[in-house]
Amino acid sequence: MSVVEERAKAQRMLLNRRLDGLRNLYPGYFALVMATGIVARACDLLHVTLLANALFAVNVVAFPVLVAATVARAVLYPAAFWSDLIDPKRVFAFFTIVAAADVLGIQCVVHGQPAVAWTLWSLALVVWVLLSYLSFFVLTLRNEQGGADVVRGGWLVAIVGAESLVLLLLKFPAGALGNAQYLIAVMFWGVGAVMYAIYVTIFSFRLYYARVTSEDLSPLFWVIMGAAAISVNAGVALVLDAPATPFAVAMRSFVSGSTSVFWGWATWWIPFLVILGVWKYVVKRDRLIYDPAMWNVVFPLGMYTVATYHFHRMVDVAQLEIIPKVMIWAAVIAWTAGAAGLLASFVSSLAQTSAE
Repeated sequence: MSVVEERAKAQRMLLNRRLDGLRNLYPGYFALVMATGIVARACDLLHVTLLANALFAVNVVAFPVLVAATVARAVLYPAAFWSDLIDPKRVFAFFTIVAAADVLGIQCVVHGQPAVAWTLWSLALVVWVLLSYLSFFVLTLRNEQGGADVVRGGWLVAIVGAESLVLLLLKFPAGALGNAQYLIAVMFWGVGAVMYAIYVTIFSFRLYYARVTSEDLSPLFWVIMGAAAISVNAGVALVLDAPATPFAVAMRSFVSGSTSVFWGWATWWIPFLVILGVWKYVVKRDRLIYDPAMWNVVFPLGMYTVATYHFHRMVDVAQLEIIPKVMIWAAVIAWTAGAAGLLASFVSSLAQTSAE
């Protein structure tokens, strides 16, 4: 075989490998953008400005790349794409698109790009509405698995999507929407809260009353805490950014009380999730390898940092001030580990292709 033929063969193999990667693209890969954006926001709030700007730059590249890859997958491999959409275990991963768009939108507002942020919020709204009805359709009419076997922590990404719509919407001036803007925000916060109550009840039943193996303990478990944390963040925004209207004043006590409950629940889960991780990787000795779902660990850590920072302002309890100052570094370390895993996975893939 000539040198030219060998190069052509190598290029074909590389192309096929990349196409296989596109065909099998994890629909929840937008959690990378969610995690990067919320860690950047935490850094911004705690005055780690250089790192916040660097992470924003990462997201400016990552989001359009993932959008292009997702669209390409839908066009080139519609069967694989549709298979994920009608799978009750995987359809909720698509809600990461919603949260990623909103988190990036918040970053755009911070960096003086409100028009881009509004476009991202509009995209997130459309995707959330479509996915919310599709996911319930799948669970109601397409779910063929009995018992609690279908239950996954990833279901709660739907709540993260709903609450992220609240956070970005409240970053905009009321404008033409007027008082309706606050009502819409309350509506999405309420929908997210009700969905959380439903999903976490089902999930808790699965966790406490069905057999759990180390394989069941995926990084998506952390979304339980992350969904509660973003509900705290959205609730605080509804309290602190409320307009001076009778409706907003009437809602204030209810929202602040519910937000306090969410914060307590999110806080309780952190040690338990760490214990589950120790059981999986230390006791059961499962291999710790890179998985795109690992970004679902980073996002809750970053969101809890941001949520507690704002919750401290709402309740005015000085002792809470130390928590975000500590948690931010847990989030940064987790993000760094995820980025290192992603890079190592990419390099390994290239090396394997070259060897073949």
